[in-house]
Amino acid sequence: LYKAWEEFDEAEVELRKLRRRVSALEEKRDLTQSRCTNIISLLAPIRRLPPEIISKIFVHTVGPDFINPLKYQLPVLLTHVCSYWRQIALSTSTLWASLLIAPRDGGEIARMRPILDCFLARSGTVPLSTHVDL
Repeated sequence: LYKAWEEFDEAEVELRKLRRRVSALEEKRDLTQSRCTNIISLLAPIRRLPPEIISKIFVHTVGPDFINPLKYQLPVLLTHVCSYWRQIALSTSTLWASLLIAPRDGGEIARMRPILDCFLARSGTVPLSTHVDL
């Protein structure tokens, strides 16, 4: 019986070692898969376009109209696609230069303050055009 318990304990120790090894290999696999995904995204055809062209596409996507940030997600949505698009969208001042403010009540005006500050900061040297619809 003593010999059997000894073998059992040895098997338990070996199993713990193997489980740690499996866990380490699964973590390595996940990191490698993530790295492969990142590399594949770098090879995407959109990455071959110069940032200036992508910026123009963004501007045409948003259009010349005033943007109501509470109703429409553009241009903020462009910053959530990937870090490359985020960098381009944030550096494209004209995306942030036309703003429609249509508050329904005084509380909504207060909630819009951070959005207004954001658009003002991101528009940079481009004049910020606003339309207030009361």
